[in-house]
Amino acid sequence: MTLSFNQVKGKGTEINVSGDATVSGIIARVGQRILGGASRMLINQFFGCIREKVQN
Repeated sequence: MTLSFNQVKGKGTEINVSGDATVSGIIARVGQRILGGASRMLINQFFGCIREKVQN
């Protein structure tokens, strides 16, 4: 996972996230759709926690 931070004039900081994951075996065959949704949910939770800490 790579994070980059860019200052946006008058708006704060923009955080860009990119990453790759490799999954193999049975979970790769049957769980592709589930894994995509689960990974988005975890990323959203992560940044929600960061937002909460920064705002308080």
